[in-house]
Amino acid sequence: MKNWLKKLFPRKKPSSLTHHPEKGLLPKNPDQITYLCPKCKRTEEIPTKVVLHFDLLDSGDPTYPPRFECNHGCNVLMTPLKFTGDLGYYYITNPKTGKMKTIAPKPRF
Repeated sequence: MKNWLKKLFPRKKPSSLTHHPEKGLLPKNPDQITYLCPKCKRTEEIPTKVVLHFDLLDSGDPTYPPRFECNHGCNVLMTPLKFTGDLGYYYITNPKTGKMKTIAPKPRF
């Protein structure tokens, strides 16, 4: 692209990044979201499209991400290691302790 065009039309942010309210620009969700079982500490890869579909369908509390049961007989709900929901909530799970933290988006008004 020509230099004069770059000055007229600067790129706001790369398309591979998303804005996080406290941490600035973060990578968008990958093709697979890694879920962690807090009991047995095993991980499972779930396609991002499936997780986002369940995130849109859930009309409950947005401070909890879509969760799935552990397939290894633990009968515990797994949580995502890192995931940005459709409403802008950022969910992160500590792999050592299995505790999840939710960071809410800042209001835009």
